[in-house]
Amino acid sequence: MRFFDKLLRLNTIRRKMLVYFMITIILISIVSIFTFIMSSKFMKKMESMFVDGVALTELSETVTKVNVNLNNYLSTKHSDSLNNYLRYSDELRGKAMDMNKGLSYDNNRLLLKDIAFMIETYLTEADKGIAAKRGRNID
Repeated sequence: MRFFDKLLRLNTIRRKMLVYFMITIILISIVSIFTFIMSSKFMKKMESMFVDGVALTELSETVTKVNVNLNNYLSTKHSDSLNNYLRYSDELRGKAMDMNKGLSYDNNRLLLKDIAFMIETYLTEADKGIAAKRGRNID
């Protein structure tokens, strides 16, 4: 603090301007660095949200394919529908397992894990329905 007082007491305008200029440059640098760090964090979060959005879109399309083929098989007992169901359900199980990997307490990750568990439950019940249809259990 003494150093700044001594510098400000100097009588030349040039030194005073130099000190004020340096203080201004330091403040602008600090604000710029803070802005850069915050925008970098924001970009990482946006990238994560985009990746999750794309994954959820693909997941939704696969669930639709599984559901269509399951309904087709249960209503017509056509073997192509069963083969398609089995293929898409394996793909869906793989995607659900990928979503369920890793420990995280982030709200978005927890929601994805919940979706993965719901998919597993849906596929388990669908498999029971197919087994019942094969066993001619109408109920």
